[in-house]
Amino acid sequence: MKIKINLLLLASASIILFAQCKKEKNEDPAPTTTTTTGSTAPATITELFTQNGVQVQSGTALTVSSQTVSLSGVKIEIPANAFVTITGAPVTGTVDLAIKGIFTKKDIILSGAPANSSGKLIATKGCVKVGASQNSQTLRIAPGANVYVNVPEPGTTPVMNLKKFYAAQISITDTSKKWRPATDTAAIVPQFDSTTMKYYYPAKLDSVAWLNTGYEWDTVAAKTSVTIVLDSIYTATNCAVYISLNGKVVVGALYSQGMGYYSINNIPIGQNVKFVAISIIGGTYYAAYLPATITNGFSSPMTLQATTLSNIQAQLLLLP
Repeated sequence: MKIKINLLLLASASIILFAQCKKEKNEDPAPTTTTTTGSTAPATITELFTQNGVQVQSGTALTVSSQTVSLSGVKIEIPANAFVTITGAPVTGTVDLAIKGIFTKKDIILSGAPANSSGKLIATKGCVKVGASQNSQTLRIAPGANVYVNVPEPGTTPVMNLKKFYAAQISITDTSKKWRPATDTAAIVPQFDSTTMKYYYPAKLDSVAWLNTGYEWDTVAAKTSVTIVLDSIYTATNCAVYISLNGKVVVGALYSQGMGYYSINNIPIGQNVKFVAISIIGGTYYAAYLPATITNGFSSPMTLQATTLSNIQAQLLLLP
């Protein structure tokens, strides 16, 4: 009798376990937490940019002769004796270069490299971070050294009115870290390279920092402030909100005002745009996308949904 009872209990347990497994397979799966090439998923929006944005490419340059170094999509023309120490002492030997070239809307957003300046947003052909060091000591460009960064034109017709913009740092949270116009206001003259069959924009670098080749995007339309409202759990630590202007590589950051409010000024009324909000909380990615036409005093809510990094990347590639 005990054997029969045990067999019945075992059969009942098997039926319950089978039913539970079948139910779990039929249920919608929970949103996938996407990790990156790092050992752990990013914990903050800054770590998200570090792990998923454009990565630095490294190279070297010799100080004894002029040379052209190609890294991260740009060509850098470096004359002899182009670098000095922080204190101004001449540098000899080999210099280590660290270059990051950012050209697309997807890479701008995932690298935290928005187009905000002190006035209008910048339509960019490329923003480039240039670093130089020797024995782990940061170097500067020597006074009078003509170091040029050649930014490629992705199409076949170059733009004739590009200007240079510089920044020591760029940020989606610090409103003091923005692009500033170069004191040299002369337009960049595009050059055709018969070897690569591409046009390049040669821009003189005034320091080992950020360079942007572009122009201030503007229209004759009146301007307005723009506000996006998220749930209050989204903060400057875990979330970034961008405005992407249709038809141009113009991506500006909306600055957090606290309590889920993000805003930006001087956006042309009537401009067609797409808002992008991305977040990382507890190792899970969240995102939202909102197409809109800017009206006076524009304000709109956005609701972020759990997603994956690969889905965010795919959506960013579709930005008009």
